[in-house]
Amino acid sequence: MRILTILFISSMLFGACKTSQDPVEAPIDSHISNAPNYRDTIVETATTLEVGKACAVYFMPTAAQWQALKLEVGEEDFYTITDDYSWYLAESRTYLEEKGIAIREITPKKVRFHYSDGKIFEVNPPDSINWNVILFDGKVKTAEGTTVDISTTYESLFH
Repeated sequence: MRILTILFISSMLFGACKTSQDPVEAPIDSHISNAPNYRDTIVETATTLEVGKACAVYFMPTAAQWQALKLEVGEEDFYTITDDYSWYLAESRTYLEEKGIAIREITPKKVRFHYSDGKIFEVNPPDSINWNVILFDGKVKTAEGTTVDISTTYESLFH
């Protein structure tokens, strides 16, 4: 009887320490990823802009690009160009704000648009001043247009 009690207690102790070896079944078509999910967000880091919702992205010129333009066109024309650019930038921003589109003005860095189907569309920063804006519908389409005629680009993307 004593031996049976010891065997019973021993089997209980050893059985309690054993972990389950049954496999855990993953759902069919599951995609396991340690990568961050940027859907419905906009996240800016030092090197990238991760865009997962409707957004307009303007690549802002660097100080070196402005200086190169000034040397190329001369001081008088430079100030005319920058004044026009500022006006069109403000007009296009106002238009997009009225449409409820998020806006990011960034210094040259990589932009990744995270499509709703899981694909990523990556845009590298331009090497020179780029007067354009990139629009993302927040789903699976992007379009590049000018700040001068932002409404045409917007209409082509969202309608």
